[in-house]
Amino acid sequence: MNEINTTNNYSYSFIYKIIYRYGNIPATIILSGFLVSAASNINYSLVYLFPFVITALLIYYINKQYLTMYKILAYNITADKDKMTCTNFIFSKKEVIIYYSEIETLEGGIFEGRYNGLAKVYDKNSKMCVGFFSKINNSVQLEKTILSKVDEQVYSRVMQKLKAARKGFVKPAKKD
Repeated sequence: MNEINTTNNYSYSFIYKIIYRYGNIPATIILSGFLVSAASNINYSLVYLFPFVITALLIYYINKQYLTMYKILAYNITADKDKMTCTNFIFSKKEVIIYYSEIETLEGGIFEGRYNGLAKVYDKNSKMCVGFFSKINNSVQLEKTILSKVDEQVYSRVMQKLKAARKGFVKPAKKD
């Protein structure tokens, strides 16, 4: 039976593009206001040192996560029977091509049993990492395509992670 070479495109809606590109900016501005307020009150009492440190850590963590996303999050993914072509990265015109046979690891997000979170695909030859969120259109189809095309060892590692995540889930008791 001849397999038809179908190409599927995956991208984010306008709202999610805005959130994933610029969401850290308003959060950093708001937290910076709290940081300045806490800093100005440290002179009156050392109690304000705790909110100052917590706010500074939040600003650092949020922006660190966004910098990681900026490097690996592709806003357009085109998948065919042999490869994924990832384009439209933030601040970059690069195009990353990952062949399913060269995928070394699948981590995060759905590949670890979480419905949200950044899913990462690692290419062993180019040492590139590409990420996507479950909010990308037809994310289930993209995930199924990746899992059906990867090496058997990679697939079994993902399945072990999913089984372990499922064991950690406790069903609520039924009421009689």
